[in-house]
Amino acid sequence: MKRKLADRLDWNRVLHRKFISKFVDEVDFKGHITLISIYQVKESLRRNIKINEDDYRLAKSVMTD
Repeated sequence: MKRKLADRLDWNRVLHRKFISKFVDEVDFKGHITLISIYQVKESLRRNIKINEDDYRLAKSVMTD
């Protein structure tokens, strides 16, 4: 099984975050539950552009393995 870290320390854009992880062993679910709260970022991923007097909002797509 491939494991991924959920703390996202490689997200350099994030300046202030809180990370909580808990292991749950219940009848319906067994595994890790993770919460990452992001409080401050360097810049937004959204960009506004104008094409022929119309406003568009673009979001940067980030794909990771």
